[in-house]
Amino acid sequence: MFEYRFMKAFVFILLLGFSCGISAQEFSSVRERSYYVKNQESAGQVHEVIPKARRGYYVKDSVLVDNVFIEDDSRADRLSRVIIPKQQNHGDTVFYPRDIDAYGFPDEERYVSCTIQQDGAFHKVFLEEFIRLNDTTTLFRYQPGKTADFYLQTGQDLRLLTKENFLMLGEMILDRNEGCLPETIAYELSSSIDPRTIRLLYEAFTRCNANVIQRVKYGPTWSGGAGWSDGGNSSPASANYTGTGFAWTAGAFVQLPLDLYFNFRAEVLFSSLYQEKSRVEAGTRSNLTYLRRSLQVPLLFRYNANLIRGRFIPYVEAGPLLDFRLGGRQMVMDISTTDPRMRSLASTGIAFLHYGVAAGIGVEYKINTRQSLYAGLRYHFMRGENLQKDREEERVQHLLFNVSWGF
Repeated sequence: MFEYRFMKAFVFILLLGFSCGISAQEFSSVRERSYYVKNQESAGQVHEVIPKARRGYYVKDSVLVDNVFIEDDSRADRLSRVIIPKQQNHGDTVFYPRDIDAYGFPDEERYVSCTIQQDGAFHKVFLEEFIRLNDTTTLFRYQPGKTADFYLQTGQDLRLLTKENFLMLGEMILDRNEGCLPETIAYELSSSIDPRTIRLLYEAFTRCNANVIQRVKYGPTWSGGAGWSDGGNSSPASANYTGTGFAWTAGAFVQLPLDLYFNFRAEVLFSSLYQEKSRVEAGTRSNLTYLRRSLQVPLLFRYNANLIRGRFIPYVEAGPLLDFRLGGRQMVMDISTTDPRMRSLASTGIAFLHYGVAAGIGVEYKINTRQSLYAGLRYHFMRGENLQKDREEERVQHLLFNVSWGF
């Protein structure tokens, strides 16, 4: 018992003596939250459960210590220390980068003890393994705050990844796919080095396909084609009109990448639909004219087939659509077939709000690394409350050929 207490006191004194050690107050707080609970199962086995901890491992002097609970600290704290709570077969311990070689959690994060240079001084830290390229090449992330630094290790050489030496990463990845250099790497070399950019570049290099590098796009958009409106004339008293109108839109869009394939595309469009329809019934020819000018807001989710290599990339899109009336009316002129001088004109208002869906297909042509030309077919279906209460809802449809230019 005396020897056990002596050894425990000796370890405690050593920990206090570490130059990068924690204070006595901090160590005390660590000990207070280091506890475990035993759950007795029917089979007689005891399973240990430690709150705010995960099962992991660490490597000390090239020896693996597996199946230990490691306290689940914040990302910043994991870069400077490892807290191991008191548990069966292991006492409560705090390891620093100088104490162990590496630690981590199976199939999850892994941290390696490395020496980096910052502010003119050398520091021993834990670097998070971000991408393991092969047995000798690893990309590490060091992110104690909001921004991240990346370090590329090749053999024993560890260097900070900068815009100037960024091509090294591509060359390392290309060792597994020799002869493939996505052309958009030229743009990415001058962009910010952040986790998302690194992931996208890794996908581009390993797939030998730069199309997976999606960027924010914006620009003008135009469309034109056929349009139909029943103006609420689907009631029996006003059916049998025939005729197709012309619709067009013009506006702007912004397209935001969601992942390697999906985008969210929002558009603000000025829309116009003009349609003339006619019918002959009971000695009277009726001409119906429908004019609607509106502000349309399509909110679309677009899937790009980015696995296809080359400049032509097919896409499909769909999403809700809102249409706000800016102007327009519906007019009906009745003309007697026996006496053209006998005619009457009636004008009615149209709904302020139409709501519906938009869906389409098309293809993106990549002009260069920043600019794209989009062309496709899109279908709009909308409906809105009719101002004439005895009629059904207004229904409007568009079938449009649209063109956009994104940059």
